[in-house]
Order: sequence, then C-alpha cells, then structure tokens
Amino acid sequence: MMHARRTHGLDQYGRRDARSRRRSALHVRRSIPVVLVVAGILVAMGLAFVYVRQSSALLALTAEREELSETLDATLELNNVFADELAHRHALPIISEIARNQLGMVEPETVMYIVLQDEQP
Repeated sequence: MMHARRTHGLDQYGRRDARSRRRSALHVRRSIPVVLVVAGILVAMGLAFVYVRQSSALLALTAEREELSETLDATLELNNVFADELAHRHALPIISEIARNQLGMVEPETVMYIVLQDEQP
C-alpha cells in the first residue's frame, strides 16, 4: 500500500516535469524565429559574397577579352601586310628585275656576246 505522501510527491514531480516541458516547448517556439532570422542573414551574406566574387571575375574576364581582341586585330593586320608583301615579292616583274640587276642574268631571247681580248706575248 502506498502512502498519500508518496503519491502526493509523485504528483508534484509530475507537475514540475510538465511545467518544465511547457517552458522548454515555449523556449523552442521562441528560438525558431531567431534561428530562421540568423539563417536568413547568413544566406544573404553568402549570396552577397558570391555576387561580389562573380562581378570581379566578370570584370577580369571582360578586360582579358578586350586585350585579346586588340591582339587579334593587330595580328590580322600584320598578317595582311605580310600577305601583300609576299604577293609583291612573287610577282614576275619583280623577280625578273632582281635576276637581271642583282644576279646578272639575261632574258632567254637575248643573246649576249662576251668579247675576249687577245693575249699577246
């Protein structure tokens, strides 16, 4: 048989336990919005960081693209100059002139006579 005192003590313990559970549930309900706000702030800061990094990367890539575009334009212009010079050097009149003036060659139709001096002892 149980004494009333013991039963009464268990009831008080149960009541205290129920109160503490209610308090902790209330505490959890209050902490959920705080956690959500902190999580929102952290997400916003993370997104801002990603935005700044992507913006700086985009600026760097744009500058590099412009530099490469200028280099390409200069290279294409130089290529055109070399192509014109190569075409000019391979033109038949130019080659003929170089052959006559620098190499001493003559046209195939031209007959050249070389006069030898008589050697007299």
